[in-house]
Amino acid sequence: MIKKKKGRGGARKNAGRKRVPISLHDIIVIGSMCERVQTEDAKRAARAEYEKRPRTAQIRRVQKEVRKHRITDPRMIDALWEGATLSSRPDHSGQPPQEARGVRGINKMGARVVRLKIRRVTTREEVCNRVSDGLLRSGRLRMTPRRVREVWHQYRAFLAISQAESVPSE
Repeated sequence: MIKKKKGRGGARKNAGRKRVPISLHDIIVIGSMCERVQTEDAKRAARAEYEKRPRTAQIRRVQKEVRKHRITDPRMIDALWEGATLSSRPDHSGQPPQEARGVRGINKMGARVVRLKIRRVTTREEVCNRVSDGLLRSGRLRMTPRRVREVWHQYRAFLAISQAESVPSE
């Protein structure tokens, strides 16, 4: 006697639910959605971490005051940078103090580009759950998170193959 397995299949060969074949276009769309969700979360977390730094908070405070009151006088900007508020600022009609740093006081060497370290903050499981929910809400495809994860693996394999083929051989 053949014992029936738990699940949705029969004892016969090829019995059970059949997988719906997914087109290459759908693999690319779903895989890129997974990649986008993961990178957006990582970038958002890196940006939030950067904004928490004391120096960044001070820069944002000065920028806010300058924009709010349309300040163009470098001496007033220096005073804001030193920690003064507009309600308690000294009279700037005389000579600027020796420690005045000008508009470049925020960055002594002028403008600079900050490269943030981006680390994954969401697990693949969370990303697959969110993509599965998004697909269900959009009505495009109905996929379980497990199937989304498999498609994501196929997408990454497809990217690896296409990148390897696009590299010119010497």
